[in-house]
Amino acid sequence: MVQPCSFQITFDRADRRYAGGDAVRGSVRIVVNQPVKSSGIWLTHCWKTHGIGNQHEVTLKTIQLAEPEQLQAGQELSYQFEVTAPLQPLTQHGRLFSIDYYIQVHISVAWATDPSAEEDYILDAGGIPEDLPQSRRSSSLGPSWQTSGNSSPAVGCFVALVFLTATIATFFSAPWFLAGAVLLGLCITAFFVIRHYALKLKLGTVELSIPHNVVASSEPWLAELRFCPPRNCRINSITLTLRADESTVSGSGSDRKNHRNTVFEQIIPLRETEILAAGEVVCERLLMTFPKTTSLSIEAGANQLRWAALVRIDIPGFPDWVSTTPLQVLHPRFASLLPPDPELLPHWHQSIATTESPQHEAVPASSGTAAASQPDSNPATIATVLAELNSHSTHSSARASVIRRAIGQRVAVSVTINRSASTIGNSEEDPLYSNGLTVDGTLDGSRQTIRIIALASATPEIEGLPPNASWQAEVELIDWDTIYQRINARQLPAGNQ
Repeated sequence: MVQPCSFQITFDRADRRYAGGDAVRGSVRIVVNQPVKSSGIWLTHCWKTHGIGNQHEVTLKTIQLAEPEQLQAGQELSYQFEVTAPLQPLTQHGRLFSIDYYIQVHISVAWATDPSAEEDYILDAGGIPEDLPQSRRSSSLGPSWQTSGNSSPAVGCFVALVFLTATIATFFSAPWFLAGAVLLGLCITAFFVIRHYALKLKLGTVELSIPHNVVASSEPWLAELRFCPPRNCRINSITLTLRADESTVSGSGSDRKNHRNTVFEQIIPLRETEILAAGEVVCERLLMTFPKTTSLSIEAGANQLRWAALVRIDIPGFPDWVSTTPLQVLHPRFASLLPPDPELLPHWHQSIATTESPQHEAVPASSGTAAASQPDSNPATIATVLAELNSHSTHSSARASVIRRAIGQRVAVSVTINRSASTIGNSEEDPLYSNGLTVDGTLDGSRQTIRIIALASATPEIEGLPPNASWQAEVELIDWDTIYQRINARQLPAGNQ
């Protein structure tokens, strides 16, 4: 069936990319295929969510392109348009829903379906939104959904149970049923209250500090956990999980369905199984580069993408201590206008060294083979480094300082190779290491693990070694990986000083 009209919407930029505040210009060409009595031709500038959930649409501007008239077959119409790109939300695409901007054109026809067409464009970061958060600690999202480690749904459970049973008791005229329900509700409440104080007796007061609730991709980010157990306490682990979830709703009433998808999840172990000594302060400080991501925090009707940092203290045979802190992830251009917390300021203009996983107390890596800091007057050897490492407890922050003092020194190592893989990350930017290998192994004569970013020229030598072979190299120490209790290093070219 021939459509009454054919539309062609053209933008003045071939890639259809515009920054917030830019003028979005273009033209509309309409070819009339059949006679149409038009009540007017309209252009709408809008953005909307689309996907498996209910659509959420926001109209930004409506422009009348033509007055009512009788359109004749074969007639061609052409119009120019100009609208202003909004500042946010930015275009982004997810699995459950996406956000796109559109130029829509339709011919208003009485008692019939309006002929229409639409074309999308991409909105990038440009001008600064008015509702930008005022600080790194204050999110501009909706109501807070933070949960504290010792919190419990006791009151909510009690109220819901009493309301339900009161309804049933009234319907069946059974007052005794209501009394029993109230008693059951009190028992459930007592259980949660007892659990609350039991956790406090087990761990003491747990303090979680996250200076940046508002953060952007690839920025320094800090989390610190501190508590002092009043008695010996065994734990299975302490972990911090960074997670981004998108959620949406489809249908309504009895057909309503909730959809949820985890966009990003990274579990960072802070401590493994051990017995915490009574009266000894437990302090875990995680300084890392926030993951690189294009998934930004958004709330658009029932369509949401939310980030959170979840800290869990896993206690065997006991309720876990859990705290969930909401995060707002902004585009780096927007976040750069918010000053960092004073505690993070020293790290702000430094690149934090990372391997495949984030690290505690990360130390800036040197570029190429240049030293990141001035070497000590006493040259380091791998034996002296190992001796110093072993003189400190496993989770002591002093172990990182041992490696930090040795940065810039040439150290000869002999390593039993456990595995090797293609180097990924910032090291590929240096031609000496591009397309090389990263070697994981154990220092000969010890149990100390080490990861070495090998020179590209060493690839044939490494690949030619048999399994579990020993490999000798001269390296520069980069940092200490507190998560895996591992030395990170980089192989140096022969003769480099």
